[in-house]
Amino acid sequence: MSDGDNVVGSMLGIKNCLQMILDSREAHPHITYIIVSQLNGEGNFFGPQLIDHGVDVTLMFGVKGKDLRVLVATKNRVGPVMVPAFFLMSDKGLEEIEKKD
Repeated sequence: MSDGDNVVGSMLGIKNCLQMILDSREAHPHITYIIVSQLNGEGNFFGPQLIDHGVDVTLMFGVKGKDLRVLVATKNRVGPVMVPAFFLMSDKGLEEIEKKD
Protein backbone atom coordinates (compact mmCIF):
# COMPACT_ATOMS: atom_id res chain seq x y z
CA MET A 1 0.00 0.00 0.00
CA SER A 2 1.36 3.41 -0.87
CA ASP A 3 1.22 6.36 1.56
CA GLY A 4 -1.30 8.05 -0.75
CA ASP A 5 -3.76 5.20 -0.21
CA ASN A 6 -3.85 5.77 3.55
CA VAL A 7 -4.53 9.52 3.60
CA VAL A 8 -6.42 10.71 6.69
CA GLY A 9 -10.12 10.69 5.89
CA SER A 10 -9.79 8.44 2.85
CA MET A 11 -11.90 5.29 2.68
CA LEU A 12 -8.83 3.09 3.22
CA GLY A 13 -7.61 5.31 6.05
CA ILE A 14 -10.98 5.00 7.82
CA LYS A 15 -11.04 1.22 7.34
CA ASN A 16 -7.49 0.84 8.67
CA CYS A 17 -8.17 3.05 11.69
CA LEU A 18 -11.39 1.22 12.53
CA GLN A 19 -9.68 -2.15 12.17
CA MET A 20 -6.99 -1.04 14.64
CA ILE A 21 -9.72 -0.02 17.12
CA LEU A 22 -11.58 -3.32 16.68
CA ASP A 23 -8.36 -5.30 17.15
CA SER A 24 -7.58 -3.30 20.29
CA ARG A 25 -11.11 -3.92 21.59
CA GLU A 26 -10.57 -7.66 21.34
CA ALA A 27 -7.30 -7.39 23.27
CA HIS A 28 -8.78 -5.02 25.90
CA PRO A 29 -12.50 -5.85 26.33
CA HIS A 30 -12.75 -3.86 29.59
CA ILE A 31 -12.20 -0.56 27.77
CA THR A 32 -15.16 1.36 26.32
CA TYR A 33 -14.51 2.76 22.86
CA ILE A 34 -16.44 5.68 21.39
CA ILE A 35 -16.21 6.21 17.64
CA VAL A 36 -17.58 9.45 16.24
CA SER A 37 -18.56 9.66 12.59
CA GLN A 38 -20.56 12.10 10.54
CA LEU A 39 -23.43 11.24 8.21
CA ASN A 40 -23.67 11.95 4.53
CA GLY A 41 -26.60 13.72 2.86
CA GLU A 42 -28.64 10.50 2.75
CA GLY A 43 -28.26 9.93 6.50
CA ASN A 44 -25.74 7.11 6.16
CA PHE A 45 -22.30 6.92 7.74
CA PHE A 46 -19.68 8.93 5.91
CA GLY A 47 -17.21 6.17 5.20
CA PRO A 48 -17.39 2.42 4.97
CA GLN A 49 -20.36 0.42 6.22
CA LEU A 50 -17.71 -1.31 8.35
CA ILE A 51 -18.26 1.40 10.97
CA ASP A 52 -21.90 0.40 11.48
CA HIS A 53 -21.04 -3.31 11.49
CA GLY A 54 -18.20 -2.87 13.98
CA VAL A 55 -20.11 -1.18 16.79
CA ASP A 56 -22.69 -2.31 19.35
CA VAL A 57 -24.68 0.93 19.54
CA THR A 58 -25.26 3.69 16.99
CA LEU A 59 -26.61 6.98 18.31
CA MET A 60 -27.86 9.85 16.17
CA PHE A 61 -27.85 13.32 17.68
CA GLY A 62 -30.11 15.85 15.98
CA VAL A 63 -30.88 19.52 16.34
CA LYS A 64 -34.50 20.64 16.28
CA GLY A 65 -34.92 24.37 16.38
CA LYS A 66 -32.70 26.65 18.42
CA ASP A 67 -32.49 24.82 21.75
CA LEU A 68 -33.99 21.33 21.31
CA ARG A 69 -31.70 18.32 20.82
CA VAL A 70 -32.80 14.74 20.12
CA LEU A 71 -30.77 11.58 20.77
CA VAL A 72 -31.93 8.30 19.20
CA ALA A 73 -30.36 4.84 19.12
CA THR A 74 -30.68 3.56 15.55
CA LYS A 75 -28.78 0.36 16.34
CA ASN A 76 -28.52 -1.29 19.72
CA ARG A 77 -27.41 -4.88 20.28
CA VAL A 78 -28.34 -4.70 23.96
CA GLY A 79 -31.57 -2.69 24.09
CA PRO A 80 -34.32 -0.84 22.26
CA VAL A 81 -33.95 1.38 19.19
CA MET A 82 -35.80 4.43 17.89
CA VAL A 83 -36.73 5.64 21.40
CA PRO A 84 -35.94 9.35 21.40
CA ALA A 85 -34.44 11.24 24.34
CA PHE A 86 -35.02 15.00 24.31
CA PHE A 87 -32.65 17.63 25.68
CA LEU A 88 -32.66 21.40 25.99
CA MET A 89 -29.48 23.33 25.38
CA SER A 90 -29.14 25.75 28.32
CA ASP A 91 -26.46 27.87 29.93
CA LYS A 92 -25.49 24.77 31.97
CA GLY A 93 -25.23 22.51 28.90
CA LEU A 94 -27.65 19.78 27.87
CA GLU A 95 -30.55 19.17 30.24
CA GLU A 96 -32.80 16.17 29.74
CA ILE A 97 -36.48 16.85 29.23
CA GLU A 98 -38.29 14.34 31.43
CA LYS A 99 -41.10 12.34 29.81
CA LYS A 100 -44.47 12.75 31.48
CA ASP A 101 -46.64 9.64 31.31
